[in-house]
Amino acid sequence: MDKLADISSILAIRLSGIGDVVLLLPALAGLKASFDGASVTLITGSQCAPVAQLCPYIDRVIPVDRRALSQEPKLRAAGEIYRLVREVRGSRFDLVVDFHSLRETNLLAWLSGASYRIGLQRSERPYLGFCFNLDPAVQDNTLHISEMFGRVAENVPGCERAALTNGPMIEAPPAAKSIAARLRPRGPTIALNVGASRASRRWPASRFAAVAVDAVTNLGASVLVLAGASEEEEALAREVLAGTGNLEGVHLANGLSFSEVVAVIGSVDLLVSNDTGPMHIGPALGVPTIGIFSGGSPRHYRPAGPLDRYAAGESMDRIETEQVIEAMQAVWQQIDPDRRP
Repeated sequence: MDKLADISSILAIRLSGIGDVVLLLPALAGLKASFDGASVTLITGSQCAPVAQLCPYIDRVIPVDRRALSQEPKLRAAGEIYRLVREVRGSRFDLVVDFHSLRETNLLAWLSGASYRIGLQRSERPYLGFCFNLDPAVQDNTLHISEMFGRVAENVPGCERAALTNGPMIEAPPAAKSIAARLRPRGPTIALNVGASRASRRWPASRFAAVAVDAVTNLGASVLVLAGASEEEEALAREVLAGTGNLEGVHLANGLSFSEVVAVIGSVDLLVSNDTGPMHIGPALGVPTIGIFSGGSPRHYRPAGPLDRYAAGESMDRIETEQVIEAMQAVWQQIDPDRRP
């Protein structure tokens, strides 16, 4: 089929995972560029909306609280679903791309009334083929998830890989950048993202502390230990700080909003992070990143920039400090010194 005609509004669907949404952004940028700057709307989970709202290639975000829908009384949940379907139909999208491909997202694509509809055919999920009128992209479990999202976009007639931009996928607002500028030490700086939503994905604070000490003493860098707004994350960050013996050169950046975390990561020279949403912010901003993985899937979710690396083990306590320090030192040697303030 030739390039789709008269595409001025596109709906993309990906409900869960902050990291997944970050990795989806190049595909959305490619769709927008391929169709002469068509407006792009993303339906995503409420917890993912803040990162989507920072993407310059997304014009509108429709947040969905899936957990609330599943826990609310059935009549109320049905009302919320009806509201969503009505909003989608009323928007009169020309193209719907279902990057999530659950039964409900397949049906939402069908009910949209869009002229063109395409989805991801996942290997472990039912696929309602009648909901679509373009051939699906079949899931390939050997690919990085961002590459798989790109395959879905490329299955849209007229979307070309050459259209995918190499620019930053997200942009922090000016107020957040001002805060980041105040927090960032002078000179080369490494950020440590020590939190994660699940305890099984948190590398021990004592080992992060050892990495911070090595960065200061052997690399001559300053270190920013990042903490979000939750008390739990702040406690972890303070534990890391204490583990360094409050070493001069190690600083705490705590109580940060999501946009402020993005701005801080964008201001540093290197990010070392647990396998969690903020880990994907570094590559999205072109910041060299080292991911720390346990029980996850580095093949599918590893940082994928040209200088990025990862350390992995069966569990977090099996990942030795030396693995991360060696990766940090190797990446540090390749970072262009001209990019350092």
